[in-house]
Amino acid sequence: MSFISSGTTSLSKPYHTLIGALLPIPFLLLYIFSIYKSPLYIIAPKANLVTEKYNLTTLSDTIDGGNTNIQVLTYSPTQLRFKYTLKQGFVSPYANIQICKSDSTFLDLNAYGKINIKIKATKGRRIPLYLASYAKNNTNPTDRISYRYSLINLNVKDVLGDFLIPFEDLHTPDWWYISNHKTEQDFGDPDYSKVQYLYFTHCINIAKDQEDIVDVEEISFHMDWLKKLLPLVIALLCYYGLFAFLRFRKKSPIDTKVNFQYEKVSSRNHQDAEEEKVFAFLKAHYTQQELSIIDVQSATGLHERKISSLIKKKTDLNFKQFLNGLRITEAKRMLLESKLPISDIAFQVGYANASHFNRVFKSIENCSPNDFRKEHSDPFTKGE
Repeated sequence: MSFISSGTTSLSKPYHTLIGALLPIPFLLLYIFSIYKSPLYIIAPKANLVTEKYNLTTLSDTIDGGNTNIQVLTYSPTQLRFKYTLKQGFVSPYANIQICKSDSTFLDLNAYGKINIKIKATKGRRIPLYLASYAKNNTNPTDRISYRYSLINLNVKDVLGDFLIPFEDLHTPDWWYISNHKTEQDFGDPDYSKVQYLYFTHCINIAKDQEDIVDVEEISFHMDWLKKLLPLVIALLCYYGLFAFLRFRKKSPIDTKVNFQYEKVSSRNHQDAEEEKVFAFLKAHYTQQELSIIDVQSATGLHERKISSLIKKKTDLNFKQFLNGLRITEAKRMLLESKLPISDIAFQVGYANASHFNRVFKSIENCSPNDFRKEHSDPFTKGE
């Protein structure tokens, strides 16, 4: 009997260890099952993926006495195609495509965290996408502008592009707060459980009387698994850390000395960190044509006024002056260190054409790029 008892005792520890290690797995599976939400398709590669009906309407400045044209060419579960031409006749011509549920109820996107858009355009290159959600104590169902607008500008091309956009990248534009006579402090985060409309609007840079044709081949919403599972991963790490400590710690006390080293906390204040984000983004992307302060805002999450203030305080220049300064500084280096044509240099530092580059260069350096190259080139290489 003592032999059997001894054998049972020796086997209990491995079994207890195995049970403790596997214990969280059922809870993990239950948690994943409870939070899982299949993707929601409004426009999909396959028609059977779209499980609800959505209404499509067009809006333009014609309701304000303007002359802008917008026309839906194709609308089906697998494709949206529309064209528009901004026209004179209204102070700020506009054209919008609005999508909402056929029964006009709210679209509940609370379980999702990302939008997937597949889109292209013949002429437009910056097409805004808005989610219009219910804003407590502000939204009046008869006033579209009273819904909370969340914006992302899509940098589209004339070939199909795939955009996967986290909700965190959406922001409420300043004009919306001004139109509603409110400030950012009056609102919390947008309520994505009550989205009334999804908008595509005209390209923000397109010229009047220029026709643009837009093709949308997917609009879908997906879970952000990293965000959803991060708390669970942290909980599991804590559990297994505690389990390992309790299970495998030595019973006898051991007198040890602990050599504790620590890292010093950074003394940078919040404004220094914001300033670093702004200037790091500009230095990395100043060669991007049509770079605007809106792009900096989207990348850093700071408001335009804050970005302008940081640049002004640091350099005593406004946004455009600082951007031109970066580009012209790089252009001067390329003029002296390369034999590239001036038009190529202009394009590479972020200017769409050489004539604009020449004007900006001359306003800063008081001479043309060609004269600058001749005057500052190595005299031994001028004849090459």
